[in-house]
Amino acid sequence: MAYNNKLLLRENPADTGGIVSHGSYSTSPDIISHSLVNDPIAFFRGNYGVDPNERIDQSSRTNPVYARVKNLQSEASTGYLRLYRANASLFLKPSQWRYNPLKTPKGASYVKVTASASGEIAIGDDVFSLDGTQGNYCIVGIVNDSAAETLPSDFKSLSEFVLWVHENPAVAARNFSLMASGNRNDYESLFVICNVRPSATLYTVSVQASKLPDGTIFGLENTALRISKTGIFYANDEMTHIVADSSPWPAYYDGYVRVFAKLPTGAAWPKEAEFEVSYYYAATLSENISKFGREPVEAIGRRAVADGLHGGAQRLVLLGRCTAKFV
Repeated sequence: MAYNNKLLLRENPADTGGIVSHGSYSTSPDIISHSLVNDPIAFFRGNYGVDPNERIDQSSRTNPVYARVKNLQSEASTGYLRLYRANASLFLKPSQWRYNPLKTPKGASYVKVTASASGEIAIGDDVFSLDGTQGNYCIVGIVNDSAAETLPSDFKSLSEFVLWVHENPAVAARNFSLMASGNRNDYESLFVICNVRPSATLYTVSVQASKLPDGTIFGLENTALRISKTGIFYANDEMTHIVADSSPWPAYYDGYVRVFAKLPTGAAWPKEAEFEVSYYYAATLSENISKFGREPVEAIGRRAVADGLHGGAQRLVLLGRCTAKFV
């Protein structure tokens, strides 16, 4: 098994999949840095004719990177798409950049792309995460026939590398544009959240912190879902140990919430610090499932309820929980 050249990963916006292709080899509009979106399939199919790329934030460890392909065949086609970090000098050495793969927040080294018809645009079944603080912003993308990794030998010249890209529709590269927001955090991670219902549904997500230095700023965010809450931790005030936010999530939403923390100036990261991320279905009292829930003040704390997050007419039913503990 080798490259899946039935699926086009464009090298530049004018690339139609011809062998040999022409133009730039490193401006792929299908390797996309973009903030989290509610419906990646609809969003990235809808803007296939443009390059929706946003700049990589060098201050963030969790830049989302999406990938898409176009089916060049008359029948269904499935591929396994990998992205690798390199730089201009590393392009010639797959033996080195093979050890710099982008991974999904779930730890996978590839995303699956499946097109069921000719000409269909397929979006990766997950998003990659790129640490903007690590350097190497040139990306090589490869679509394989199987989940097994397929890489070429090291190239002897840049022209040999460029020819390899131009001769394989399933291969492309991208040089990301950069920015520095200055919002550098000491901790950032993406946690899985989902809506299994066939309609938009109200959910609550919370982050409870423990054993942080006084004055630590922490919070959670998913701008696509309009989730954004920040707090300041003080050990002697339990109301500052938890932040939470609510919003209606689209039908069958499957995505992530970003959790972050910034220590006070001069503070060291403490051992046994912990973040507990939970998400809840907000059930009305008339729903049978509400008997499995808790009153909001019990589930998400007095601070969150004091902020007007939920009234007493609802019960929060725990659906998922994950803990990050530092040792």
